[in-house]
Amino acid sequence: MTDSVIITATAVEKIDIRVKTLSPWGGTKEPLYLGIITNFGGREFPLRYNKAGLTLADGTTYQFGINSTTLTEDQQIYGSQEDGPNNILTYPLNNVQRVYLRKEPLTESGDRDDSAGIYYIAAFLTMQDGHVIDWSNRNRPDSSGPSPFWLGNEFGQIVYLKPEVAMSPQ
Repeated sequence: MTDSVIITATAVEKIDIRVKTLSPWGGTKEPLYLGIITNFGGREFPLRYNKAGLTLADGTTYQFGINSTTLTEDQQIYGSQEDGPNNILTYPLNNVQRVYLRKEPLTESGDRDDSAGIYYIAAFLTMQDGHVIDWSNRNRPDSSGPSPFWLGNEFGQIVYLKPEVAMSPQ
């Protein structure tokens, strides 16, 4: 398995996302998006945007999902229900190459924004054949755990995640 290309024979069927913010001062009120790039294109899914009324608090773990059966309705990605605008089954995600987290500032370019401090993020992509690929920020060279980071005008707005584990169907 390489860092840049994960070839899958089937499309993504379900996405489960876990985000833990840094403490203190890791929360944000600004929009966050999970992006998935394939060799056919790609798209972003809103984890948090201003209409959702969710503020990520310091030191808290959040779960989001698309087509997930283990999460509550409040944890489902906005519009990811059947026939919704963010339903991954209507936009096939085959041959995933990159997964990233992006924060969008709500302030003018160059102004100080509401930065997001992320201790840990993992996106578990369940393929239609049952395989699960774990994309995360567990990218320290010594494999000792997450590599915390900040997203903001002062730090950059995007972090690319690394495929860490491919689990076989149960």
